[in-house]
Amino acid sequence: YTHLNRFTSLSGKIILLVVAILLAIALGMAYLSFLLWRRRGVEKHLTEVRVKNEQMQAQMAANRKISAAKEEFFSHISHDMRTPLNGIIGFTDLAVQEPTLDGTKDYLGKIKISSRILLDLINDTLQLSKLERGKYPFIWEEVDGVEFIKSILTPIEAIAKEKGVNLSIDTTGMEAARVVVDRL
Repeated sequence: YTHLNRFTSLSGKIILLVVAILLAIALGMAYLSFLLWRRRGVEKHLTEVRVKNEQMQAQMAANRKISAAKEEFFSHISHDMRTPLNGIIGFTDLAVQEPTLDGTKDYLGKIKISSRILLDLINDTLQLSKLERGKYPFIWEEVDGVEFIKSILTPIEAIAKEKGVNLSIDTTGMEAARVVVDRL
C-alpha cells in the first residue's frame, strides 16, 4: 500500500518524464532490433553472393580444364591421324611401283591396317562430347601381343621407308601372349 501512495504522490510531470524515458528506451530497442534484422539480411545476401561467386569461379576453372583438355586432345589426335594417313599414302606409292602381285597384296594389307587405325581415330574424334562429359569409353579387348606390336608399327613403316630408314620388327624370343588393350 505504501508503494501505491508514493506513486500517486509523484507529480504528473515526473510520471510523464518516466513514461517518455521508457518510450524512448522502447523505441531505441526497436530501432536497434530493426538494425540487427537488417544487418542479418545484408550478411545473408553477402553470403549468397559469395557462394554464387565461388560457384562461378569453380565453373570457370572447370571450363578452363575442359578447354585445355580439348586443346591437348586435338593436338595429339591431329598428330595421330597423320601417322596412319602417311602410311596409307606411302604404302599406296609402294604398291603402285611394286612389280609382283604378292608384293602389291602385302602393301594393300598394310594400307587396310592403316586405314582401320585412321577410321578408329576419326570415329573417336567425333565422340568428343563423351570426352567433355568425362565418359570416354575404353573398349578393352584381348589381342595377340606380336600382332598388336606389328599393327602399331605398320603405319610408321611406310614413313620410315620413304625417308630411307630401315625399320625392322624382331619378335623372336618374345613369348606368345595375349594382351588386353584399348586398340586406339
